[in-house]
Amino acid sequence: MNQRRIDKIMDSLKEAGLTQALLSDPFSLTYVTGDNFRPGERFLALLLREGQKPALFLNRLFFAPHVAPENIVPYDDTERGALKALPLIDRSRPLGVDKKMPAEFLLELQQRNAASGYVNASPCVDHVRACKDAEEIALMVRASQMNDQAML
Repeated sequence: MNQRRIDKIMDSLKEAGLTQALLSDPFSLTYVTGDNFRPGERFLALLLREGQKPALFLNRLFFAPHVAPENIVPYDDTERGALKALPLIDRSRPLGVDKKMPAEFLLELQQRNAASGYVNASPCVDHVRACKDAEEIALMVRASQMNDQAML
């Protein structure tokens, strides 16, 4: 996982008054983990919470080679993946969720009072993803150069 990116997202969440967020947008997860996911109908989310290590809720059918095993909360198809997040969410605080969180899973958390409220955290994450650092700019330049070579 890219700790620098996680720290930037956490800073953005704090500016919005949030101390925790459950991210499910596959593009955001790739941005943070370096792994590509296609979860289909299965629950896939990354919990970022102040003072806690990030927790990736991942069905055992999938792999995340760039995520340390201690950051993965595995589950199988006989379990409700979203419910695995309950013990790690601070119920006394609002929970940021992103625009891609499937209603099926969000409703499951809401029905169990997983948090004191729910806030759209997508602007926090999208802003961080939009601001490119030197490493990202270098990768974009390299990709453009490779494209130029292919076109020649």
